[in-house]
Amino acid sequence: IEYAKGAGLDTTKACLDGTRQEILGETIDWINDTDPNVPSILWLSGSAGTGKSAIAQTIAHAMKDSGALGSCFCFEKGDVKRYTKLFSTISRDLAGRDLWLKQALASVVARDPSVATTADVTQQWENLIKEPLSAVSGDTIGRLVIVIDALDESGDSRTRKHILSLLTKQASTLPNNVRILITSRPLPDIRKAFDGALHVKRKSMDEIPLSLTERDIQSYISNQLSEADYSFSANEIVALAKRSDGLFEWARLACDRIMTDKAGLSELERYKKLMSQTASGGTRLLDDMYIVILKDIMGERPEELVLTRFRSVMRHVLFTLEPLPLEALITMHHTIQPEEDKYDAEATILRRMGSLLAGIHDRFMPIRPLHSSFHDFLIDKDRSGEFFVDEADAHIDLMLASLYVMRRELCFNICRLESSYLRNSEVGDLVQRVKQYISPQLSYSCRFLGHHVEGVILKAHIAAVLEDILCTERMLYWIETLSVLQLMGILHRCLATIVNWLEGYEQVILVAKDGIQLIQNFGGMISESIPHLYLSALPFLPEDSILSKLLSLKFPLIAKVVSGQLPTWPPFGCLLTGHTEKVYSVTFSHDGKWAASGSVDRTIRIWDAEIGVLVGGPFKGHTGPVTSVAFSPDGNLLVSGSKDETVCVWDTVTGSLTRDPLRGHSDWVWSVAFSPSDGKRILSGAWDKTIRIWNVSDGQQVGCPLTGHRAGVKSVQFFPNGELAASGSDDGQIRVWE
Repeated sequence: IEYAKGAGLDTTKACLDGTRQEILGETIDWINDTDPNVPSILWLSGSAGTGKSAIAQTIAHAMKDSGALGSCFCFEKGDVKRYTKLFSTISRDLAGRDLWLKQALASVVARDPSVATTADVTQQWENLIKEPLSAVSGDTIGRLVIVIDALDESGDSRTRKHILSLLTKQASTLPNNVRILITSRPLPDIRKAFDGALHVKRKSMDEIPLSLTERDIQSYISNQLSEADYSFSANEIVALAKRSDGLFEWARLACDRIMTDKAGLSELERYKKLMSQTASGGTRLLDDMYIVILKDIMGERPEELVLTRFRSVMRHVLFTLEPLPLEALITMHHTIQPEEDKYDAEATILRRMGSLLAGIHDRFMPIRPLHSSFHDFLIDKDRSGEFFVDEADAHIDLMLASLYVMRRELCFNICRLESSYLRNSEVGDLVQRVKQYISPQLSYSCRFLGHHVEGVILKAHIAAVLEDILCTERMLYWIETLSVLQLMGILHRCLATIVNWLEGYEQVILVAKDGIQLIQNFGGMISESIPHLYLSALPFLPEDSILSKLLSLKFPLIAKVVSGQLPTWPPFGCLLTGHTEKVYSVTFSHDGKWAASGSVDRTIRIWDAEIGVLVGGPFKGHTGPVTSVAFSPDGNLLVSGSKDETVCVWDTVTGSLTRDPLRGHSDWVWSVAFSPSDGKRILSGAWDKTIRIWNVSDGQQVGCPLTGHRAGVKSVQFFPNGELAASGSDDGQIRVWE
């Protein structure tokens, strides 16, 4: 029987021990699942360099060790005839593993010797795979795992056609104990074949969180550089891992370059040169590669129309504040296409760029450059030449696209709420409603319009579209949408940006300023209950409110203020409500944008100080009343003290504890503070008469407790230089500590 030499298991290409644990565990669970309805094929797809083959080799190795490996077949770029031996090679491997299968295969070949040497993959499958496996009981041979790696390198779509047909139409008829793991790039023909197959489980490398990939790449780099003469620090390894953008292949090439034995530069110098990406180093090589790929996609001498479309689409890919899924990106891009040149951005540009962009084969996955170097290449005119993508043009496109999407999709009661008697938090399915009624492109447009405004020079036609949003009921619909998304603070900052941008458009400026006043005075209420934007805010706008004059007639059924209506907006002030018991402590972040509060209700809350809405929390973790809160200098952390005798450090973005509570005090902790210069230390004072200093990085106590007070310590604070600390106590004394 024909056999492909060199196509089998190669343990040197397996994952480094301890890496890729999540995806490996998921794959093993799929293999071990005894449910008869479990898909028999797992297709692991991903772009070049993401580590698919390493995962395939690791699974194959693990299955071999457990006795479950039937065969591992690896395609290789350039070996154009290897596909003709795919199933014959697998059949020989199966026969070598199990005596019963060997006897069944021998019977087939004895009956028809020609099947042993045929290049017809359909005959191979029917005679060498399907028939022997069907003749042997699954209970006899146990689990059977077949790994097919790099299917995309099996040739072209023509050579793969019959293989894909067999895998999608025939594999489901194999015994339930057989599992087939396939890896490949998501080429159109492979994707089309597998997407419609019920017995194929699809897993994309894009679905693996970047944080997990970077963690594993750090381990890989640390291992590869462990034998270097220079001892690379953890920070240097982390920086190199982040530069890889999740590409193991890039990390491998980087390590090879650093560890090369070429004379002239030390390992550290090669590292620094690689990180700096100077024109004489890696950048030029990357640029050459990108130019070759782009010309392969668009032609050696691309037509100007093709280049214009390419730049237009890439402006949306490169300069969105967060990557958009394919469907949303196409929708936004279509709004700014000129009437004389309407085209399908997916078919004409994006679908052909699978080697450079992630997410283009799944309409719900974010689209982004596979590597940050591609982004850097395209936005540098000296490097990219005719492929250059201009940022200023991108902000114009994205601002207009955002406005057009908002003009088309914003509407009254966007989430179809039935009652004004419920708080937003009491609408049980509000999250599902947001997903159903607020499209990704509308969400993006409402959230990031202000950012794109900042990058645009004022132009009359853009200002006219903006006026159509601000000076109509869409202004209220925008507020409503951001309230649903719990992002009211964004609107305040966006409107402030617009006020500064709209020079000469006095009417629109006044409307934007009126919107800021509305948010400042009613933002907390609207954040609590969306319908009350219309029921309680709009009727009580002041007499001189431009929004009231423009919009009240649009909502004739709302309440009317008969007497006592405010003539103008009052001085700003807001009431922050949410705690259920006494509030012991409040503090501002160093930039003044946030306020934090700690309460007897054992929670901590973070508020937008500009409009008075809750932006973080309630943070829960203390088992006693929270007595003191303080922000770190950069605002990323919050420290709290409590009557539960602990000090907690919180991530202000996620609301999670950065580590277990800091323990050491033997009584209530009354006061906490961060060192103001660097935020690396925490000071705490407690009713146990002591002051303690803690390291933020590891949570360890620094030195011994500071003692001297004869009663409980009620207040502590660092001096501005961080070298001294002061404490106040119930003993009537203030002490200064070095």
